[in-house]
Amino acid sequence: CNVLYLVFQAAQVVLQDSALRDYGASVVDVMFYANSFGLLAVGSMTAIDGEFVRAIVYFIDQGPYAIVILFLRTITFYVAVRFYTVIIKENGGVTAVTVGIVRKILTILCSLILYPKALSNKYIYGGVLFFAALYLEAKNSLRKGEKTKTTSSEEEKQQQEL
Repeated sequence: CNVLYLVFQAAQVVLQDSALRDYGASVVDVMFYANSFGLLAVGSMTAIDGEFVRAIVYFIDQGPYAIVILFLRTITFYVAVRFYTVIIKENGGVTAVTVGIVRKILTILCSLILYPKALSNKYIYGGVLFFAALYLEAKNSLRKGEKTKTTSSEEEKQQQEL
């Protein structure tokens, strides 16, 4: 199930990046269609397994404070998704995913500070892998930038010769 999540998350970022950059879609359009699809998919699954009804009953039983918390969570989620989609539009999917990963790392670090627990080797391995991937991505971006500069300077020389 986790693998499916990763596949769908990657597909979502790639499709959003393509819609924003290649087809000129607005941030609002991309958010609307991505979240509509998500609502349809998740809503269907929760309706089928009965979780949707249980959630409604739970929030009604908890009283108005639960509704206020749910409303505030919805607003903060909207703002976060809006910023994330803007990052995709302005900087691309790889940058947006990197920002998301850094956010998750910071969340884990805050959790370790606020709720002390034994440090696992998995945290260290994960950190090493993350920074290795970040290094490789930066190196790849620099290489692409050099190729673009070389190609554009060669094209300028050809234009001058004509």
